[in-house]
Formats: sequence, structure tokens, C-alpha cells
Amino acid sequence: MITKTKTASTKRSASKKPKIVPRTETGRILEQFADDHVWIARNREKLLAQYGEQWVAVENGKVIANDPDVHGLRKKLARPAFTCVEFLRHEPLEMLI
Repeated sequence: MITKTKTASTKRSASKKPKIVPRTETGRILEQFADDHVWIARNREKLLAQYGEQWVAVENGKVIANDPDVHGLRKKLARPAFTCVEFLRHEPLEMLI
């Protein structure tokens, strides 16, 4: 006869709450980057009215810079690698796959 017994790891996981990993700086930056892309998508119509056919840089749900030229925009940013940047087009972007 075979009986199943709980292993030590099963007992441990059942009795303790999962350990919460502290948020790292990298994780916080990536989370904010994703939130800013969502903010742009939700506010696209208002942004198009004001910044159509331009590059916009967004941090924490706010437009911090804009420019029709991406290189010009990058020069305005203190941390371009950590800033959400998108081009706002009036016409939908067509892609061939």
C-alpha cells in the first residue's frame, strides 16, 4: 500500500504567506514605463489634438517634452532611455508582416 505524505516544502508553503519581494528600482522604472504607454493610449485623442504628427515624451502620466524630430526630442530629455516616447500620427500606422 502506497500512502502520500506531505513533504517539508509543502508544509512550509501551506503555513507561511509567500515572501513579498521588494520592488527594485528597475522594476519601478519598467512599471512606470508601461503605465505611461497605457496613459498615452487612453488619452490619444486629446494628445493628437495638441501634439499631432510630433514625438511626445511622457513621464508619470504627463507630457514633459515634444518635438517633430525624434533627435530634437531626445536632446530635451534628461533620461531618454527611461522615458516613454511615442510618435502621434493622425493616420493609422500600416504594417506588412
